[in-house]
Amino acid sequence: MVAGLALSLGAWACGEDPTGLSAQDVVALLKRGPAQSYVYSAFDASGAEVVRGVMLIVINDSSRVSGLWDLEETGSGEGMIGPQVGSGELEGTLDGTKIGVNLNPQYADNNVVLLGTLSPTGFEGSWQYIGFPGVLNAGTFRAVKAR
Repeated sequence: MVAGLALSLGAWACGEDPTGLSAQDVVALLKRGPAQSYVYSAFDASGAEVVRGVMLIVINDSSRVSGLWDLEETGSGEGMIGPQVGSGELEGTLDGTKIGVNLNPQYADNNVVLLGTLSPTGFEGSWQYIGFPGVLNAGTFRAVKAR
């Protein structure tokens, strides 16, 4: 059920959708079906993979997302990755192709937040581990649609 990870970040890192689809087309594509599975990888500041696993995301309406995650630490990073290990519920927002996801919506602090851009193949961007003092650690992530 889970496909291999796409390794190319090139065009997305530049902020352009390599497919040429409009934001409305991407959102319409993602709304097909009740939920979509993603293979998730998070990377530390040096680019080492620190977390991997799966997410199930539902687009509730044109601006809200919810879902579940099941992630494990790879042990190859610098640590202090926050609570993005284990499993839980997620909540977020959608604005065109911009997505923001909180992996720990039940907490006032000790959160991992994903900020990314959607494409027909998934979404990617940056993660932040946030506590009361502010951002405690950060890195990048990639979530590729499972086939």
